[in-house]
Amino acid sequence: MTSNLNESFQKLRTAEASRKELIANVSHDLRTPMASIQAFVEALQDDVIQDKATFDRYLQTIRLETGRLDGLIQELFKLSQLDAGGTVFAPERYDVDHLLLDGLQSLAFHLEEKQLKIEVDLPDRLPPVAIMPQEMKRVLSNILHNAIRYSPFGGTIRLKAEQISDQFVRLDIEDQGEGMEESDHIKIFDRFYRADPSRTRASGGAGLGLAIAKSIVHLHGGAIGVESQKEKGSRFWFTIPIY
Repeated sequence: MTSNLNESFQKLRTAEASRKELIANVSHDLRTPMASIQAFVEALQDDVIQDKATFDRYLQTIRLETGRLDGLIQELFKLSQLDAGGTVFAPERYDVDHLLLDGLQSLAFHLEEKQLKIEVDLPDRLPPVAIMPQEMKRVLSNILHNAIRYSPFGGTIRLKAEQISDQFVRLDIEDQGEGMEESDHIKIFDRFYRADPSRTRASGGAGLGLAIAKSIVHLHGGAIGVESQKEKGSRFWFTIPIY
């Protein structure tokens, strides 16, 4: 009984520490764009800006920061839904090639902006999978977003799909980015975790995309992980059930 009580207390302490860390991170990520918006709005109100080009640039910054806030709020809402079991698993038959095509099309502008090349390794025959398409597209989009963000200009992103058993198909997304330390491989899927906090914040990442991807993949009964080395890029992978 004493052992069980100690274990329960430890779980409570861990949960409380996680809650405090979550609040601190949310506060920081909300405060940063809010401060930026406030500063630019005050400058516009005080008639500090006289020329139209600067005025338009300020408005564009406000729009981007507002979008950043909205994105963070949407990600927090989705994560809370997943944590609370508010997303009911209702899979449907779907083809993997359609999933990859949809994911790439949704990020076509970002790929073109950095002139990234895409290489796809897809077998001639691959069984359909049992997924919730919109949720799994979010997983693919979140991982691809990271690959695009950290890929060098003009680099290559490789996508591979293969059947690894009678039950699962595995998807791999490999980039030529900076990679990460081995100690980051598990933590990278924790909410708000950043392998390089200063760089990720500067590039607009909230640190929730991979946590959401992990929750959705687990909802499908799959697994998710990463293989990465510093200066050698990263390969993210996840499995999804066969229909």
